[in-house]
Amino acid sequence: MRKKLRRKFIVLATFSVFVILLTVIGLSNIIINLDTDKEMDTIASLIIKNEGRMPLNNSLNENKEELTVEIRYGIRYFSAYTDLNGNVKTINNEHVATVNNTEISNFAQRLVRYGVEKGKIKIDENRYYYRIKKMNNEYLIVFVDGTSRYAFAKGVGVYTTIVALASVFFFSLVIIFLSSIVIKPFEENVENQRQFITNAGHELKTPLAVISANAEVLEMTQGKNEWTGSILNQVKRLSGLVNDLIMMSKISEGKNIEMARFDYSKEAGIVCESFKSIAVNEKKKYNYEIEDGLELNGNQKMLSELINIFLDNAFKYCDPDGSVELMLKSRTRHKGIRLTVSNTYKEGEKVDYTKFFQRFYRQDESHNSKKAGYGIGLSMAETIVKGHKGRICVGYKNGMITFEVLLNK
Repeated sequence: MRKKLRRKFIVLATFSVFVILLTVIGLSNIIINLDTDKEMDTIASLIIKNEGRMPLNNSLNENKEELTVEIRYGIRYFSAYTDLNGNVKTINNEHVATVNNTEISNFAQRLVRYGVEKGKIKIDENRYYYRIKKMNNEYLIVFVDGTSRYAFAKGVGVYTTIVALASVFFFSLVIIFLSSIVIKPFEENVENQRQFITNAGHELKTPLAVISANAEVLEMTQGKNEWTGSILNQVKRLSGLVNDLIMMSKISEGKNIEMARFDYSKEAGIVCESFKSIAVNEKKKYNYEIEDGLELNGNQKMLSELINIFLDNAFKYCDPDGSVELMLKSRTRHKGIRLTVSNTYKEGEKVDYTKFFQRFYRQDESHNSKKAGYGIGLSMAETIVKGHKGRICVGYKNGMITFEVLLNK
């Protein structure tokens, strides 16, 4: 239990930090790239306003503080004029050395043909931001070299990612070191609850036994009547509840569970046979299919009780003149056993199946249901399955509620 809690806490805490850092890094990189695009667009617009050349004064610069004279001298760019069909008329490549006139002509023609006003292109290993403007019967296309700026943005993304991963790693080490301290109060609380249930259960057994004995003495001396009968029924009911709670507590603790290999098919057949009379009395269809020779390692009594719980629940909540089905088969792709129990239930669509395995949960919220039981059966079934490292689930389809259990052999 302790290891499981620590593992969950470490995984959830580390995952939460990872998601937060990933979100921060992602947003930071998006902002940097958008800022780079904005800067490139400002430069390209400035060159277009100056008819294809970078102005060396501030007459056309609306953002004087962003583009100083020194910065403008360091900007690498080229431009071209084309006719409306994309044929290049003039080229200005004085401020770039890596692109020749043929390449400029090809890119200019392609961009005019695409008709996209602005964007980014890659020439060899260099990245350029371009902008197109229609002027009378011709196009002016400006290319601004943003290689260094985009490389800087990429580098920031790489380094921040490395820092984030390293941070997650060191955070995990800290969490692993502190996890036992963090979960200790919760672990103690759970342990106290279990101990309370066990102790209270044992303490209740004595007064229940005394009440039962007194009621039986009254019946012997004064004869049976409805009052003594009611007392004995309630004592029996409370005794069953106490025993189930103690069993659930022991299973959760992982103690006193005797495991042995046995024929589960045989045990399932015995339990299923015992429900035939109930099906006949309640006039319900009852079918079960059990594969022969299914053996597993587990607690025979608990796993037999598991089938008893599901069938008892199925008959209680089955529609009048409905049907109950049970199947016990081996899993084809895994070395395990699949148990399914289904019953017809027309009102099943309105049921909250997420609460089915809660202790004392009843669909009848008033808890005045005429159906026998005390709402702990399915919770006990879940505890038994988890105690055997299996999986349990419930669902509703085609008018039937189906419980499915997967157990390892």
